[in-house]
Amino acid sequence: MAKICPNCQYSNPDDKKVCSKCNFILEESIINDQNAFTDEENKSEKNNSTLINVSNDNGYNKQNSTIPEIVNKFNWGAFMFPIIWSIDNWIFPPLLYPIAYLLIVILRIKGLISEINYAYLRLMLNFIYIVIKFVLGINGNKIAFKSKRFKSIEHFVKIENIYNKIGIIFFIISIILIVIAILYPIIFGMSNN
Repeated sequence: MAKICPNCQYSNPDDKKVCSKCNFILEESIINDQNAFTDEENKSEKNNSTLINVSNDNGYNKQNSTIPEIVNKFNWGAFMFPIIWSIDNWIFPPLLYPIAYLLIVILRIKGLISEINYAYLRLMLNFIYIVIKFVLGINGNKIAFKSKRFKSIEHFVKIENIYNKIGIIFFIISIILIVIAILYPIIFGMSNN
């Protein structure tokens, strides 16, 4: 009789303790028993020190734990600092933005694109940057959690909370500066009349 993996629905041999396809733990006893792997699995996973690392879940056992609440929250750090946050979380697609921006600046300096094309490209890149900021803000915690670079769930929560606090502080400062920039000419412009 085959064991069906509840995670990926793969049919595993009866003696398997871990799914051959997705490394999902098929039996609870495997967490406490390092010797539960067959010889074949030991050869392929011999560099991993613990069974939690074999499943590569950062201390998150899909059968025993829940995903931390922070994963479903808005990530202010990723929203306010998408480039720094992306580098820290080893997420590279957002890093194409500064590379593309630098490229169009170089092309403009060399005279290979006209001033109007340069303006359109900058406008397009700024729009893309705003989209990147919102995507990372909304999905940043999920993306970071899936990157599996954290030692544990507690480590993940601690790091992302730091990003969130700093992001919120800078967001509030940005709003205050925008309000001052809008109101300053109105207030001081009226007093001069």
